[in-house]
Amino acid sequence: MKKGLLAGMMLGLAVMSACSGTEEEPLPANVMSSNAGVTVELEWTTGGTSSDATRYADLELYLMKGTSEIDVSAAFSSFESVSLSDAYADAEYLVQVEAYRVEKNTSYTLYVKGDNEGEIKSYTGVFNSGDSDIKVDFLKIKKAGSTYTIAEL
Repeated sequence: MKKGLLAGMMLGLAVMSACSGTEEEPLPANVMSSNAGVTVELEWTTGGTSSDATRYADLELYLMKGTSEIDVSAAFSSFESVSLSDAYADAEYLVQVEAYRVEKNTSYTLYVKGDNEGEIKSYTGVFNSGDSDIKVDFLKIKKAGSTYTIAEL
């Protein structure tokens, strides 16, 4: 009798352990988690090398909170990058891409990276030859603690 009772208790514990697993639900495709913030990198191509891309197109990248510039990347001869630090307030932030000067049709990609998790999300857009001084609201990032919800605009 005692063996049957002990076996029943062991089976009950095993079932309870299996049912109370601590597996986390996967995050939606537009959400990432990062304890160190996120970085947004902007790269583009004009159909040739990366040197050709920066020669024939000058794009700029802005991270905004309302009307305030939080971070700006406006290098003349390189790709661009801005960071949304984990130290920033929980709020909605806007990522803007500017075609400062575009001499050839230009395809661009924004890479949103969690600073320490290695996850990368990518978003693409285009500017046409002759575009200049055109600023596009491209992404909205809602920061809530270590969770970043990204919406393409």
